[in-house]
Amino acid sequence: MHARALLVRGLLAGLLAGLVTFAVAHQVGEPPVEQAIALESTAPADHEHAEGSAAHSHAEEDAVVSRTVQRTVGLWLSTVLVGIALGGLVGLAAAYAVGRLGSLSPAQSTAVVGLVGFVSFALVPFWKYPANPPAVGSGETIGERTAAYFGFAGLSVVLAVLAVVVAVRASRRVGGYVASVAAVVGYLTLVVGAGLLLPAGADVDGFPAATLWEPDPGARAAAAGRLAALAVPAGALGRLGDLAVWLCATTGQVPPPDLRRTGEVRLVVFAGDHGVAAHGVSAYPASVTPAMVRAVAAGRAGVSALAAAHGVSVRVLDVAVDDDLADLPGSVTARSVGRGSGAIHVEDALPDETVRAALALGRDVAREEVASGGRLLLGGDLGIGNTTPAAALVAATLGLPAEEVVGRGTGVDDAGLARKSEVVRTALDRSRGRHDDPVECLAALGSADLAATTGYLAEAAVLGVPVLLDGLMSVACALLADRLAPGAAQWFAAGHRSTEPAQSLALEKLGLEPLLDLGLRLGEGSGAVAAVPLVRSAAALLRDTALLSEVLP
Repeated sequence: MHARALLVRGLLAGLLAGLVTFAVAHQVGEPPVEQAIALESTAPADHEHAEGSAAHSHAEEDAVVSRTVQRTVGLWLSTVLVGIALGGLVGLAAAYAVGRLGSLSPAQSTAVVGLVGFVSFALVPFWKYPANPPAVGSGETIGERTAAYFGFAGLSVVLAVLAVVVAVRASRRVGGYVASVAAVVGYLTLVVGAGLLLPAGADVDGFPAATLWEPDPGARAAAAGRLAALAVPAGALGRLGDLAVWLCATTGQVPPPDLRRTGEVRLVVFAGDHGVAAHGVSAYPASVTPAMVRAVAAGRAGVSALAAAHGVSVRVLDVAVDDDLADLPGSVTARSVGRGSGAIHVEDALPDETVRAALALGRDVAREEVASGGRLLLGGDLGIGNTTPAAALVAATLGLPAEEVVGRGTGVDDAGLARKSEVVRTALDRSRGRHDDPVECLAALGSADLAATTGYLAEAAVLGVPVLLDGLMSVACALLADRLAPGAAQWFAAGHRSTEPAQSLALEKLGLEPLLDLGLRLGEGSGAVAAVPLVRSAAALLRDTALLSEVLP
């Protein structure tokens, strides 16, 4: 067979392998292109001029192109291009070997080459190490997943070429057709065996692989440039200027969106009961939890008043309230994963499967809020006794003693504070050795509502949607979310500083400075909602203030 024919056949086979890889990537990519487009289409269009942001069309200044779609398409196309390139290399090697057999027809050669090229790059590595980055919750970095994927792809390519070489030699005895089929079968056997022996890519139940992108550096640079060019003294806007730059980076828009449309700012309040409430750690009985869930559902809670004043959508969910709540609609109660949690100084808060169910619930809720038009998400909490497990989670994550993290919560007296400190100290001692894994930590020391909040925050970062954090519970969950999805903290801003010492310690670890410091300790997401006007003010300043070049003669 002539070299030109071999080259053409190999390239065609590699192209076939790449196209099939493309189709597989389209099915298993997270999220698929259609899903990303559908997600974006639910959000209101924002026709604002973009300055230097990669998230906007350069052809039409007023057309906003979704960064979610751009990045998904990029993942999709890069997969097929690499598939064509590596599939082509394998195709060339196999075409040369199969062509030398001399006993196969062109159609048979092409079929064998296409099969070997496709399997070596597409099926086998996808089976062992999905091509997209690691799952939220796995702790596996994108670099590790990429290295593992291409390492196994390389192994499969080597085995494929080796199988073809063996077939060339065997063909002298058994004939080219039989030798080629035997080579493919032998290759599959070897590579499947190798795959079973190698460790699999890590995933957490309910958290399929997803890409965590950092906030848009182009938008950040453009926003900083615009801020410096405003007709105000340098640095005069203080932290409002910093907040505006963060909002531009996390939304991919310069100037930033005003976030005044109905449903663009959305609060979800995750409610649950806690076993420690029966052990004197709170100034109020556990029966207050279902009462406050009803108040939020009726729009009569403290956070409801703030949300109404500032145009924030509110949703309350029963994650694990120890009450039937039969009088409330299914939109509040239907997603519950249990009733309450264990007293963490005596037993684990939750079984692992409940933690994973709650994480998955929070993740689903974040997607729902974004699909409903959310462009800034807030998380709130409801549950008597919840500052105790939240403080324990902060202590476990930061390696601190109970005395440094425990506060008065709902206002316990000195005796109550001592009991609370003892509960956290005992819980930390009981669970020692399980603090490094965020899922294990939630199971030992958390609660279902805190796990759901953690999933919600992590998924918001994965979706590339900014989050305004509330008090201790929200910030404790943000610590864990940043461990589940490393880099998630870049998508968070702190709404306020609570009176709980654990919250300040967690904020310092996350590198966040709260916008407000009003002595609030209400919970429910109230501090985050109270900070929403500051976010809108920052956006307005960067959007509507004249540039110095526009006012100078």
